[in-house]
Amino acid sequence: MRRLFFLMAVTLCAACGGDNDSFLFDPSVVTQTPPLVTRTDPAAGGVGSAVTIFGSGFSSIAANNIVTLGGVSAIAETYALAADPQGGEVESITITVPTNAVMGTNPVFVIVFEETSNADMVFTVTP
Repeated sequence: MRRLFFLMAVTLCAACGGDNDSFLFDPSVVTQTPPLVTRTDPAAGGVGSAVTIFGSGFSSIAANNIVTLGGVSAIAETYALAADPQGGEVESITITVPTNAVMGTNPVFVIVFEETSNADMVFTVTP
């Protein structure tokens, strides 16, 4: 009986050590919560201005963060973790206000892996 138990234990351990371990996380599966935008800095700016968007749920790969600002989409240029996270601001991304952005106060949305952020943050595009 001990010999049978020993052989079963050795077989189980040998099966767990391969490179094709099916028990590991599958990186092709996206597990994402919707992003949350808490503020922009500055709150207003003209075309070509840099805008930093603070919040959480952004992709650490800047290009995976699509920002709609002034009715036009822009791809994030940078991504950073907050040095001192406060009030839900654990990450930031930076974009440039697109050339054809609509003037005036507009909602700011961040889309990450088809998940869209809250709609209550605004940015004012100035002339």
